[in-house]
Amino acid sequence: MADSIGKSGAKAGMESGISKEKYAEQNRINTYRILAKYRKRNMLMFSGLLASVCGIYAYSMFAVRQEDFSDFEK
Repeated sequence: MADSIGKSGAKAGMESGISKEKYAEQNRINTYRILAKYRKRNMLMFSGLLASVCGIYAYSMFAVRQEDFSDFEK
């Protein structure tokens, strides 16, 4: 994707009368739109992993709390 926007894209933008600032703003907006889908997918993955880690931690604490450590007498 970056190759298609590269120098040729900048030249095309400049030749059509678009200023550098306007071209940079359009490029930033397009990049934001492209990355938005990855941001959603990454947040879903983060949520799933966090839920898994919290579930394993909670189960571990529950299991250890039920253990009877009376056989470790001094």
